[in-house]
Amino acid sequence: VVLGVPKCGPGDVDRWLAELRNLGVSAFFPIHKFDNAFGGTKMDSDATGLLVNAGNFMQTGTFWNVQSCTGPEHDNTQPSVPLAGNVNQFLARLVGPLIGGASLPLYAPGPHCNIRRLTAMGNYLINAMIDQGFLLEIDHMD
Repeated sequence: VVLGVPKCGPGDVDRWLAELRNLGVSAFFPIHKFDNAFGGTKMDSDATGLLVNAGNFMQTGTFWNVQSCTGPEHDNTQPSVPLAGNVNQFLARLVGPLIGGASLPLYAPGPHCNIRRLTAMGNYLINAMIDQGFLLEIDHMD
């Protein structure tokens, strides 16, 4: 996914699954560390979260889309507005000029959720994996 637009379709998924099966792969993470065409990732916290969020931006053109949430489904809390000055200076040095005039993230106080959920493409992949007997590694999905 670049700037929210998937760069693959169902035919790509079918080809990739066949290739993985031929290589002897029987399980994998559809979503891991960065948001992708299949859905939103479970976010890391603290310094690791800052670095992975910067990597997410460099790979996809967007930072994690975070909102405050409560309940058992909440994710790792991201730095909020009071920490934003130093965090944004760090991220600006790390990622350089932002694509399309994007701004660095300023998150409200947590707990947080990555609001990007399983996409239609992710739903297709999950169902294809089940149909073909793959094991689903889902612990990195938000």
